[in-house]
Amino acid sequence: RNQDVAALVLLHAAGAAQHPGHGYVQFLAKHPLPANAPFLSDADFGAESPEKAMKMYLSQLLAAYADRHPVVSRFGIEQYHWAIGTFLSRATGSSDETNLLVPVFDLVNHDGPRANSVPVRPMSTLADANLLAGVAPAGAGQSQGKEGPEAGDAAAPVEHIHLIACKDIGCGQEITGLYSDRGSLAAAEQDFWRFRWGFVPPASGINPSRADLLGMLGYGEEV
Repeated sequence: RNQDVAALVLLHAAGAAQHPGHGYVQFLAKHPLPANAPFLSDADFGAESPEKAMKMYLSQLLAAYADRHPVVSRFGIEQYHWAIGTFLSRATGSSDETNLLVPVFDLVNHDGPRANSVPVRPMSTLADANLLAGVAPAGAGQSQGKEGPEAGDAAAPVEHIHLIACKDIGCGQEITGLYSDRGSLAAAEQDFWRFRWGFVPPASGINPSRADLLGMLGYGEEV
């Protein structure tokens, strides 16, 4: 459902010039299609992995219910595949947390052994988040007679996402990240990478874990 909702939002934004995300989606559409989940065949999988089973299940499901699928019936199967593939390949998040497609964050490439940044999602107040980002003083944006972060309540705790450097990054140096802690030696591990991101990273080197990167920043594993 997370993927279907993301596909619906992407395709709606692509066709609505007034949508705030229209320009971003147009930018995404100009890039080559990812070679991930929607575009894989059975022969692309090297093992009887969960990803292969999921691909077969989704293919059968769409074949049987395409005319009733809320996204496919409206935009067509090709556009649906593009949206799902784009979301999976660019979203920030692992299998145990909500995936988020965030402009700029999606430009960070995977470079396991040399990852120099990590996304964190602290629960904090809007005022604290603004202070961290350097965009507003504490208390700015507080509403009169309204409640909730949507109304600009600076004291309301909400989840934020920040991309934080865990190593020194020199001028002109690429910002890189860690897409997953999973290895890529075994066939099932390669299926995992190919299904989600459309590529398999080199198996050489020792990949740090997300916990390792967070540890460099003094965070616990809960962020």
